[in-house]
Formats: sequence, C-alpha cells, structure tokens
Amino acid sequence: MERWTSREGSPEPPGEMPARPPGQMPGQPTAKRGKRGPWMVLLGALAAVLVVLPVVVLKLFSFALRVSLQAEARVFEGWPASRDAGEALPRPGEGRAGSVTRAGMAAGPRADASLRREGRDFIGGGFLSLPRAFSSADGGYDLVVHFHGNTQLVEESYHASGLDAAVLVLNHDGYGSGVYESRFYHPAVLTKILGEVQQALLARGLRGARLGRLALSAWSAGYGAVLRALARPELSERVDAVLLLDGIHCGYDQQRAPALDKLEPIVRFAERAVAGERLLSLTHSEIQPDGDYAGTREVTDALLARLGVRRSPLMEAPPLPALASLRGILPAKQIQALTPLTQAHVGGLWVRGYDGSREQHHAMHLGQMSVTALPDLVRAWAKGSRLQTQGR
Repeated sequence: MERWTSREGSPEPPGEMPARPPGQMPGQPTAKRGKRGPWMVLLGALAAVLVVLPVVVLKLFSFALRVSLQAEARVFEGWPASRDAGEALPRPGEGRAGSVTRAGMAAGPRADASLRREGRDFIGGGFLSLPRAFSSADGGYDLVVHFHGNTQLVEESYHASGLDAAVLVLNHDGYGSGVYESRFYHPAVLTKILGEVQQALLARGLRGARLGRLALSAWSAGYGAVLRALARPELSERVDAVLLLDGIHCGYDQQRAPALDKLEPIVRFAERAVAGERLLSLTHSEIQPDGDYAGTREVTDALLARLGVRRSPLMEAPPLPALASLRGILPAKQIQALTPLTQAHVGGLWVRGYDGSREQHHAMHLGQMSVTALPDLVRAWAKGSRLQTQGR
C-alpha cells in the first residue's frame, strides 16, 4: 500500500489526509500559499469602496430629492392649482374666534391663540420676526422675504407699516448683486427656506401653519435674489408682490442702452403687474453708479418705455418715519426725507422717483420704505384676495 508522505518526506499520521489541490499526485510537493501584502489589502478595500460609493451617493441623492419635493408640497399645500382661474387664497387672519373662516371648517379657537410673537428665529442666514399686526385665525399666513439691509431697520419698518405678515430678513456677505444671484440661483434654496419658516411658526405655536401669499422685497444689491427667484416659473408663480427699493440695475447693450434682456424675469413680472395680476412697487434715486452698468433711474426709464407707461410729477413728499433704528445707519444730519420727482401707476405697477445722488439718499430708500413702497403692499393684501387692483 502506498503511504502518504509530508513535504519533508516523513509519514503522515494515520487517518489524516493532507489537503492537496485538485489534480495533485501523491508525493508531489504542495505549493506554498504566499501571504497578502498590505498594499494588496488596501487595493482590495479601495476597489470595494469604488463599487459601493456610487450606489450610496445615488440613494442619498434620491432620498434628498424626495424629501425636498415633499417639503415643497407641504409648504404650498392649499395653493390654487391655477392662478389665472381666479381662485383666491383666503386672507390669513380673516374671521373672528368661533366663526367659520373657510368652507367646511368648524368653528373653534383661533390658530394663533397660543402663538409666541416675540423674538426672532434664525433661518437661512437671516432672521424671522412677527410684526405687531400679524394674525392668523386658521393657520394661514402671508410672508415677506426681504433681501439686503439693516435687519433692525427692516423689521421696524414692517412693524410701522401695519402689514399683517411674517417677515424674514436675509443678508449675505459680499459686494454687489452677484452674491445674491449666486446664493439663490437654484430654486430649492428659497423653497427650503420657506419650509423652515413654516416649521418655525409651527414651533412658535401657530396651529396648522401654512403659507398663503408670498412677497419679495429688496434694497440695493438684494435685487439679485429677486431676479433669480422670478427666473424660475415654479417660484415666480407663487410670488404675489415684489418691492424694489433703489435696486434695479443691469449692464449696457451695444447701443449703450440698458440691457433689459438681463432683467427679463422682472420685465415679465412688471407686465403682469400692469395687467393687474401682480404688485410691483419700485423706488429709485438719481444715482449714476461707477462702473459699466446703468443706475436705477436709467433702468426704470427703460422698463417704463418697454411697458408703454408714462411718468407724471410726484408732488407728495413721504414723511420721515419715527424709527429708532434710522440713527444706526446714518449720522443725524443726513437723516432727511426723500425729495419726490416723478411717479407712474398702472394696474398693480407703482413707480416713484426721488431726487438725490449720494450714499445717504440711497440709504433713505431703505429708511423710508414704510412710507413709500410698503403701503402699496398693505393696501393690496388688505383687500382679502390675491391682488384685486381694480378700482384702486
């Protein structure tokens, strides 16, 4: 009988059969299995990561997109399917406690009965606050998102105006409108912020909080964010009103005329304002900025020419509002009321031109917003439907 031998030639213990690769003959030396070096282990791990990582990233992206769409649906639930159909969102704050404020809604306590009104919420790099006039009987609320300018002054201006809406003030570091255009280039950024506002109001105690009408306001460079928002149909259709305070600029075309094609989203919104479908309120100074771009007066002239709207003299000077925060942005001797020059008004379009070509004049467009552009929004939203501008 043939005996099995080990590689060294010694007999194998009885009853044990050494492991041999398939096809290896008895007595043939068994090949030694080399050890895997550290670099082989690392290479294998890297290969595994490269295989698994794309799958994980794809799943995370799909999950984030699904969450974003669900959040957007929650923010705008109850929004009419067609604005042109004439369906109006009920006015937040309409109805008294115990009354029926929407069809099919049972009488009961107000949604804002336990609402915490004081303080700020930090959202999207800015601050959310509730003016004194804010109210909501059924959880619906209007919202103004303001871009650029002293937060305290903007908040105080909205308080003074008597507007019944929540106010979010957003400021971003950098120079010029480009920082706002970049920040809000994708519509998901603003949509996410609107969802965070809703969650903040729920946390404050507003039962059933849901967004009603939306307005965008901006001073100076902040118009860049408004331009980006209006460029996206999914957002522009949800904007009822736009207020631009000495903040509408563009470059020049080859004929040295303001290149309005760069402002096409605002032009389209202005056309709807003229038709009475939206509110657009503009103020401008006489400042001609340094650099190769047009000032607010020059751009507004071009916009009115495109719309076929003429100016008329503006005789009434806006009063100087008694705002404590005004003293924080200008020296006392520079806090002077704007001097009126011209105006234009058709449908939901309001344009007011004021004298002044210095920095303090530019600053006063923000300082006097509570008595220039904001009253237009207060009147429009007080009518109880979207923008019933007829008969104004």
